[in-house]
Amino acid sequence: MAHEGLVKRVIGGHWGLAPRMGRLAIEGKIEAYNFPQGVIASCSATRRPAGRVHHPYRTGHVHRSGPCRRPLNERTPPGLVQRVDLGGRTWLWYKALPIDVGLIRATSADPYGNLVMDEEGLFGRNAADRQAAGNGGGLVIAQVRRLTADPLRHNWCECPAFS
Repeated sequence: MAHEGLVKRVIGGHWGLAPRMGRLAIEGKIEAYNFPQGVIASCSATRRPAGRVHHPYRTGHVHRSGPCRRPLNERTPPGLVQRVDLGGRTWLWYKALPIDVGLIRATSADPYGNLVMDEEGLFGRNAADRQAAGNGGGLVIAQVRRLTADPLRHNWCECPAFS
């Protein structure tokens, strides 16, 4: 998907596995943010209006001189993260965003949309990604190696049928 003109904005928590997308961000061809991945997934997956994370000023996520955002280039507009003070502590307030599309990789899928990831190298946030897209009315696309005719008995993703 890392093609100029195909993607407008990327909000990611880890860019290392997507070097072509990272290059688009660095070159200023897309809007790009680097937020903690857990905040992105959990806010949208749980339908919370926002997530808040306490960060002392020594971390890279908080900038005293700006609106506390992590844009990766000049094209990226501010405003998705705000610094707030609650209970005598400084927090970052990440606005929850609707997820339009969730992409999941799995080994097998059954006719009900259940997934098994028993031969995948990584499946850390697949359930949260599915929930985030589903809760926001988005689409979940699962790339699978094989389809089974019978219902899967072991569901690593713990995802109900995609609906």
